[in-house]
Amino acid sequence: MKLSDAVQKIIWPAAAVMLAAAAAAQGPVTSRDPGEPSVLVVQGLNKPFQAVVGDIVHFVLQPSTSPNEPIRGLTVAGVPRLKTIAETAPYEIEWDTAGYAPGLYRIRQATVLPNGARVFGPIVEMELLQEQPISIQVPKEPGGTFPVSMEGRGGYILRRLEMLVDGRSAGTLTSLPGKVMIDSAALTGGPHVLWVRATDQKDREFVSQPVFFTLPELIKLVQPSGDSQLITSAGSTELRLVAEHNLGDKVKRVEFTLDGQVIGEASDKPYEFVWRGPLSSGPHRLTAAALLETGETIRSREVMIYAVVKERETAPAAAELVARIKPALVLVEAAKPGSEQTASASGFFINSAGYLVTSNHITEGATGIAVRFADGRRWPGRLAARDVAEDIAVLVVSGGGQDVLPLGEDKMAAEGVEIGVAGFPYAESLKELGLGVTPSFYFGTINALRSSWDAAGSSTKVIQFDARIAPGLSGAPLFDKDTGKVLGVVRSGVVGEVSGPTGINLAVRVGVLRRLLGRAGIAFTEEWRR
Repeated sequence: MKLSDAVQKIIWPAAAVMLAAAAAAQGPVTSRDPGEPSVLVVQGLNKPFQAVVGDIVHFVLQPSTSPNEPIRGLTVAGVPRLKTIAETAPYEIEWDTAGYAPGLYRIRQATVLPNGARVFGPIVEMELLQEQPISIQVPKEPGGTFPVSMEGRGGYILRRLEMLVDGRSAGTLTSLPGKVMIDSAALTGGPHVLWVRATDQKDREFVSQPVFFTLPELIKLVQPSGDSQLITSAGSTELRLVAEHNLGDKVKRVEFTLDGQVIGEASDKPYEFVWRGPLSSGPHRLTAAALLETGETIRSREVMIYAVVKERETAPAAAELVARIKPALVLVEAAKPGSEQTASASGFFINSAGYLVTSNHITEGATGIAVRFADGRRWPGRLAARDVAEDIAVLVVSGGGQDVLPLGEDKMAAEGVEIGVAGFPYAESLKELGLGVTPSFYFGTINALRSSWDAAGSSTKVIQFDARIAPGLSGAPLFDKDTGKVLGVVRSGVVGEVSGPTGINLAVRVGVLRRLLGRAGIAFTEEWRR
């Protein structure tokens, strides 16, 4: 019987066991099969070897005792959460490395005797590599409608791929190699980030390394400039917007947008527009778009301004709620492989032992996670539990005594209920402006409870709300304005949903979070501390 046939069917007859015994004297034999390249077979555990995150490592073990000595079974020590004991010959154990951090693991075989004692073999170093099964190619000078090419690496069988640009779905493929066409008219100058979510034949999910690209800046805002800070009052605000372009006489008009909404236009040089109106405190995004005679739209890069309202905006009751919620909020920063910058999201503590909730896509594939408090403290964090389909993750930091937010129940979320969102929008941009990073609060109403579908095609209910959200509020708590209890977790555009100032903002229901915490055995708070 061929070894490749044994790998493909995961059936190990006596011949394979005899082969493992012979190989033990020579060192481990590792093999893959083109039909199932994600399965790595290790026969004999006594010399260093390598695997890739996402592999299923199939150990074929031989007892460390004499052939006639009775044993209870064999196991592998040194792998967190791997508790399986193989009790009958052939002694086989599988380790699905999906979800494990890349790095060096010191593992060894243990033979379990009838009295429970263990006879250990030598310590073997296994290096778990971070390798992506997807290769992405973007043209050197993207523009117009341009192709993004993808190829599979390592023989992985990928049955569904979704490409995302700046967190929004840009197209899908069902096999590789293939191409997805990107329309640059819908994008600003950049930089933009592109990545791919893929599901393999075993329903495991892969996320590619991010690819950054920049479009030619054919039109730009020259007023306000890119480093502007706006001081305003609670009354009317005046914004003077000026754009320049090098598109010649092909331009019909230039439109100006504030937070994604068109607020005015100009048809002749100088392309200038003055907007007056109320502007809430916090960050705001400005862009200009040139509409061409051909029907094409060319957009500028975003310019961010920050409004500081002088008068008090919240009522005393709301101000008291803000004061209670603020200490429980954190900024989660994750270092990603191949990137000098960190990705960030919001988060909140759910018990005083150091457990907090955030977005899964921020922590996924991270080489390091830090949790930053509003008072400036910065602690390392590690993953405790996650739900990939719902894009929520639970982290834990050392220490205790944190302020926490109590969890509500799904029945508290209904159409018309007034809610709030609290977190850290535009954290990196605020750092660049030198304004410091402090929590922001936005209030609104639940619009509907909608059906949504995860990557596996299962239906779930999500909360639609109209409170304004912005980049960085992924993982933020959606809380009841009357009680302050958490009703949901803000869901990111990374999962293909629409987010922004469109009124179609979504949150995962708190019941989903409760079930995740229950499965992981993590305690949470349901009432405010007295």
